[in-house]
Amino acid sequence: MAFPPVTLYVWLYVFHFDLSNQKSPESIEEDRMNKPWRAIPSGRLTVEDAEKWYLVATALLLIATGTWLGGFPEALAFMVETWVYDSAAGASSWWAKNIINALFYSTGQLGATRVAAQFGMGCEITRAGLEWCALLCLMTLTTVQIQDLRDQEGDGARGRKTMPLAIGDGPCRWLTAFFILFWSVACPFYWAGTRISAAYVPPVLVGGMIAARILRHRNVADDRKSFHYHTLVWLPVLYSVPLLSKI
Repeated sequence: MAFPPVTLYVWLYVFHFDLSNQKSPESIEEDRMNKPWRAIPSGRLTVEDAEKWYLVATALLLIATGTWLGGFPEALAFMVETWVYDSAAGASSWWAKNIINALFYSTGQLGATRVAAQFGMGCEITRAGLEWCALLCLMTLTTVQIQDLRDQEGDGARGRKTMPLAIGDGPCRWLTAFFILFWSVACPFYWAGTRISAAYVPPVLVGGMIAARILRHRNVADDRKSFHYHTLVWLPVLYSVPLLSKI
């Protein structure tokens, strides 16, 4: 079965990224305002312990992908992207942050797809799989700023120029809503074309709901909910489009 190794692969990505992303003084100060429940600002983990666990996470990701899971090139690229994001001011401007986030998702998706192909069918990724990962990369590039709507206070205090701070809250919301609706149609179209298919229904319904939410509900609590709907509902729905297109 491919599910357990793919799950482990993705978990190792997240484990490495979270430890890298949350241990710097600037990140801790930002999290005290935006995400006080995280391990370090809440006092459940010290910076010193986070540094140690970061080394463990790095070693685990390299060893597991290099010797067993596969997807080593993508894992290595992800680690470089993480370093640029956290240590080389990669998140200081909205366009750089969006590009790196798109690369985060695309390397993770490509690596996980490679692991799934290897463990599930003992084969390589097809051209359709590569094109699908590229399409999802573009989707992330144009919609990931939804996460910045809820964090404007902390990002402003840290000096970050995220999209809502750079172009304005209102324009950012309209742009994000447009692209969510666009990809809710474009992703199913890649697999189903013009024929009637169940692949269109969940993305359009969920995407429409999220687009309406971010335009109508403009406070931190609602922006956090909209981001959760985007990440925990809309993205999984899009990822299931290849399967839904067969129905």
